[in-house]
Amino acid sequence: MNILTVKFGDKYPSSYVNDIYDWVQINERTLTTSRFEKPWVEVYCYTDDPTGLNPDINIIPIEDGLEGVWHKLAMFQKDFGGIKGKIMYMDLDVVVQRDISGLYYIHNEFTMVKCYWKPIEELYKEDPKYSRFADDYHIKTDMNINSSVMIWNQNENVHIWEHFLQDPEYHMHKYLGIDRFLYWEELTNNFFSEGTIYSRNFGIDAINGWYKPWSQPYFKENGFICLLNGNTTEKDRLELLNDINNYRERTLSI
Repeated sequence: MNILTVKFGDKYPSSYVNDIYDWVQINERTLTTSRFEKPWVEVYCYTDDPTGLNPDINIIPIEDGLEGVWHKLAMFQKDFGGIKGKIMYMDLDVVVQRDISGLYYIHNEFTMVKCYWKPIEELYKEDPKYSRFADDYHIKTDMNINSSVMIWNQNENVHIWEHFLQDPEYHMHKYLGIDRFLYWEELTNNFFSEGTIYSRNFGIDAINGWYKPWSQPYFKENGFICLLNGNTTEKDRLELLNDINNYRERTLSI
């Protein structure tokens, strides 16, 4: 299993990468026959600064010349990082709650997160914020997909990278991030099942989502991965980890 992360600048500390390494190693270890057997998980980090990263994490130096979130698109270039086979990418502001090998092995083509909790078709009708700024370009180009977690086979998405390179300045100016780029350029149409990956701030599925106050964060006990997208803090992350630990303690005591 190949797990890929991207760390650039100082927005997130190296410990966030190390946490993802620990989560996937611990969960995958439960599938092996021996507690001393090393799980078959390779974790990679595409980064401009490997300081503080677990020495068992494979480092891929950032050399693409892009800025911000656009570094993520470089993962789609041919033979990226020398990785072989299938790749599962995760943003650093996610928390892995349980074994994700099922998600990894069941998806055999480019797959992204769909924000089932975000009723994009209704927002412009019901939400005053959206109707008030209906003429704003970035509101008009809103969408309901998310690239915080993605799966693809190495070299499957080379066409996406090449499409972007046709005019990178144009795409970076036109779109507020790669989610909009992938959506409006019609470069993806496969998504994880509803409820498997959810958002701490915005929702779980079509029934539980979007309109709940931020003061009441979402928690799905049997979720696979939780996204901490939005204006989350270290305190928010620690509260989620506490919810996960409390749930595990309850289930173990039953």
